[in-house]
Formats: sequence, C-alpha cells, structure tokens
Amino acid sequence: MSHKDKGGDVMVDIKLIQGDCLEVLKTLEAGSVDAVVTDPPYNVGFGYSTYVDNRNDYKDWCAEWFSELERICSGAIVISCGHVNVSMWCEIKPPKWILCWWKPAAMGRSPVGKRSLGKSTNKIIANARRLREGGTC
Repeated sequence: MSHKDKGGDVMVDIKLIQGDCLEVLKTLEAGSVDAVVTDPPYNVGFGYSTYVDNRNDYKDWCAEWFSELERICSGAIVISCGHVNVSMWCEIKPPKWILCWWKPAAMGRSPVGKRSLGKSTNKIIANARRLREGGTC
C-alpha cells in the first residue's frame, strides 16, 4: 500500500500486518521500523467486545512486546498507557518523555484517564534511541 500526494507522487510506502503482536514482531528485522505508536489494552477490565482486559501476566506481557519493539525500532516508541500504568512502565523502562493528552471527546467512559472540568486526560510515554541534535531528555 502506498500513500500519494495531491500530484499523484508516492510519498510513503505503508505495510499493514494483521496478527498477534508477539508472533509478528519476532518475524521483523532488527531496526527495520522507523517509529512505533501504540495504544495497548490497559488491563483494567474494560468491556471490549472481543478481548478480555484482565491479564494476570500483564506487566510481563508488556515487557515482552516492548523488548521486541526496542529491537525492531530505530526511532521513537510512543505508548498511550493511561494514568494507571505509568508507574509500571517506569519499572519496565523509564520513559524519556511523559505527555498528557487532553481528550475532550472521551465521553467519560475511560477507566484509565483523569477527569478534569468535565474532560478526560490520558498519559502517553515515549522512548527513542536518538534525540535531535541539541535535544535533551
């Protein structure tokens, strides 16, 4: 799959892969991915239609797929982890940045965000191998 600009020129080649993340990640070459943005389940018992959001091995599971992300990714790894999991992620690998995402359209259904002035916020953590020249952590 490729994305074309308005003039019809191909800007980016995109490859979508559907499958179990641990199985698929293990098949990818080291350093073959430029960046990763992921929003994994939060393990808070949220009522998904096809996924049971309550793993006893949640921290170990996250550490396993994160290790694979570090192996395949040459750039930034960004994880929407929710307030409830920030401390767990700091134990797995302290993030270089923690962002707060203000989610005015969250509709109050999020069990992982914080409510403020009727709106919801969520935490996003980021790690990267390289920083811009002159950048700091």
